[in-house]
Amino acid sequence: MKKLISLFLIVVFALIISGCGAKPQSDSIRMWIYAGSEEAWGGKPGEVMAMQEFTKTTGLKLEYLYPHGDMGEEFNLLMTGDNKPDLVWNSWSSKRLLDLAKTKKIVDIAPYLEKHMPNFYALLQADKRLKAQMYSEDGKLFYLPWIAKDKIFFEGMALRKDWLAAAALPLPTTNAELYSLLTKMKTLAANGQLPDCKDFIGLTGGTWGTCKWLYGFGATDDFMLADDGQTVQYGPATDNYRRGLIWFNKLYKEKLLDPDFFASSADVSKKHVLNNQAVGNVDNWGVFSTYIMDSEKLGKKIDFVAIPYPTYNNESVPREYNSTTKRVAQPYGFALTTQDEARLIKILAGMDWMYGPDGLQLFNWGIEGKTFVKNADGSKSYTDLIMKDPKYPPAVAYSKYCKPDMTLQDGAVEFALNNAEGRAVEAIWATTNPKYSWEPFMWYNTDEYNAIGTKSTDIGTYKNEMRDKFISGKLDPNNDNDWKTYTDTLKKLGLDDWLKIQQTVYNRFIKRVQ
Repeated sequence: MKKLISLFLIVVFALIISGCGAKPQSDSIRMWIYAGSEEAWGGKPGEVMAMQEFTKTTGLKLEYLYPHGDMGEEFNLLMTGDNKPDLVWNSWSSKRLLDLAKTKKIVDIAPYLEKHMPNFYALLQADKRLKAQMYSEDGKLFYLPWIAKDKIFFEGMALRKDWLAAAALPLPTTNAELYSLLTKMKTLAANGQLPDCKDFIGLTGGTWGTCKWLYGFGATDDFMLADDGQTVQYGPATDNYRRGLIWFNKLYKEKLLDPDFFASSADVSKKHVLNNQAVGNVDNWGVFSTYIMDSEKLGKKIDFVAIPYPTYNNESVPREYNSTTKRVAQPYGFALTTQDEARLIKILAGMDWMYGPDGLQLFNWGIEGKTFVKNADGSKSYTDLIMKDPKYPPAVAYSKYCKPDMTLQDGAVEFALNNAEGRAVEAIWATTNPKYSWEPFMWYNTDEYNAIGTKSTDIGTYKNEMRDKFISGKLDPNNDNDWKTYTDTLKKLGLDDWLKIQQTVYNRFIKRVQ
């Protein structure tokens, strides 16, 4: 039944966007966009105060079009129709942009920026990494991005405070120290000395957090840079990754890792935490805050202590391999489709207001006196309208009024919405060295895309399958033959060729940044 309904909606949607041929343009700017953080309160972008104020200020009359079913399917239908919206919000890759530009479904806006988008153009000229991420190799630019220059560190590791106290060991800073801590907790649980513990299972969280624990071995679950900071490596093919799998396998065999690790979901992890089985996991502080609130409702508050990422090779600062640390232009934003130059210029001029000082304030903070006030030291604070919403926590209430993912995100927002505990947590997780992380957005040419072909999918699927087998013990990560079979198969699937392409593209990108 769901498939029939979905198919019906897609057909209706296709008829709406294609009609019986191209429709005459109206004065309204047609914007296709799906919900972001406003989804938490059941809203849509057009209902956010900042979007409504933007329309009033710029005079751009926006007509919103929202997806109704599968966003991927609807996007494909949208871009093949004769009556495409003027602005299309999506997640973009260089391949998707180049493919659509080649068939003239989206427009190169680079020639218009200096004259008609001075605010946005100035941002590009002031930041080489942003510029290299946005402009193609031949100097074209195809979308207006959400920009995050000030990094927000909202994800990391946290463990139960009461269990840490019972173990009476220092906070772990290496994988070896974490293993010792988990082992002691398991012993305490067996002797009835771990508060409220039932069936101790150690770490939870599932495979999405795997790569974070691998940092302590100098590896991650995808591409990365070697210790020289220049050579491209595929993390899952390195000896360091193997050492990480050996550590995981040890945890799994000794029942220090959630038995549902491979099929776990956020709900399962939460259940194991609230059932007093799991000591913690990798997630954002909002999730841990939810654990705390839900445990209070159950009659026993569970507090958490944030811990740093594990350090590698006696380095003083943990390595951070998450590519988002180098991501200035987020892969989300608006591509423009109209071939009418006058209409295009009108849209660009209006959208540029978002990237100027007034737009940045509106989309990040809202309206002075209503949603925020200025402090004596020049900083800003949100009013009770956001901080004491009767129904939603500040981060959710905020999304009813502001929408920073449309423009340049102010890093101070996260701290203003957080309490003192949350700020301290983010400071711990932010103390990392991102030098060896992979680049999040680079431009490949057609030949390079063709050469990669299906390698990325084939290798990724095989890697995931084998990772789980090594951790669970179905294969032995200590066994040289098992490991050689794994790495040889990666090569047969084309890893060496893929690495050469990645190195070429990376070298080219770095020259543009320097």
